[in-house]
Amino acid sequence: MSEAMQTLPHKFSSKITSTPARYLLEMTSPTSIPSHSHLASPTLLPRSLLPLPSPGQRQPPPHRIMFAFTTPTALSVSNFHPSPRRTTSPRRAHHATPRMSTYRYSPTVDEFFARDVTRQYIAKACPTGEPPLQCIEGNTFDAPYESRTLKRQAQLRYRQLPTAVKVHNMYETRREALIACHGCSHEEARVLNNPMMATAMIVGQAESTRACSRYIRAAGKDEDVMVRSVENVYMKAVNPGGVFSTACTDGQAKYEAYLSQVRGKAAEFRSRQYSKAAKAGAAYAARKRATARTHICVYEDGLYNKYPKMAGSMRPSFGYYAPFVSRPSDGTQARVGGIAKDPGYVFAVEKLGKMLSSAKN
Repeated sequence: MSEAMQTLPHKFSSKITSTPARYLLEMTSPTSIPSHSHLASPTLLPRSLLPLPSPGQRQPPPHRIMFAFTTPTALSVSNFHPSPRRTTSPRRAHHATPRMSTYRYSPTVDEFFARDVTRQYIAKACPTGEPPLQCIEGNTFDAPYESRTLKRQAQLRYRQLPTAVKVHNMYETRREALIACHGCSHEEARVLNNPMMATAMIVGQAESTRACSRYIRAAGKDEDVMVRSVENVYMKAVNPGGVFSTACTDGQAKYEAYLSQVRGKAAEFRSRQYSKAAKAGAAYAARKRATARTHICVYEDGLYNKYPKMAGSMRPSFGYYAPFVSRPSDGTQARVGGIAKDPGYVFAVEKLGKMLSSAKN
């Protein structure tokens, strides 16, 4: 043992000698180590404490950062300065800071993560490979294409919103995604850096567990009143002046908004065909999601337990509140009103109208 290591306290010297042989450090001066440093903790090593290379080994360049490879080290993205913060404990959603970012944002990577998350939730909702009754894209061949066109319209309109609204939606989506990560520090780091992935996680989790008001039938008129009240509050938040803004994603023509309402009624009609276990699971998932994502209030928790359909309406809609972050080239690919005069619309409306009228009778 060198003279420098003999001058260290016993608790430090024991940790040094217990490390692998190729990571043993040869100290040049006892004053180069502060009294509060721990060599076994995930900290960056100063240049005076770098491992000495062998005589035939090429020395690393001065700009390269060396680590002690015993435990992981957390880095901050601002100016690439090292951060001594440990990563052993999970990060909490209520203490989210920009220093949690570990790499720079890449739209291509974000889009890849979002598609992968969506694919996983689709596999969870369709374990046998066949779409169940939960599929809400429509009953005709042209309905799925119209849903994709509607999504493109939402992406195009989202870019016309003010910057303050976009930032607010981004942080709200990030907060929702952090809660959905259930304390996993790895997933939290992903959703903090990838807003598209965060949006896909929120929507996918709600759809796979059926924690949405579309899949729950109201028990009475009082629950219908509560659901309409919640929807009116959300609508006033989007349109405070009473005039529909660019955030309205129901379409450009008058019949597109009506078709969106028909699709919602069709989804509600198909939800009645589920088994009792599936209906009870959807109500439980709606209560759980609403309780976890709202502030602690005993009165609201009681309302969620009493009215599961109202609990399912406490959600960020995929068109109004969840942000769409995509590459600049996607704006030129948006097809607005591509199937506005498709005759399949008339057939879909007539068929769904007959189904709803027969269900009421």
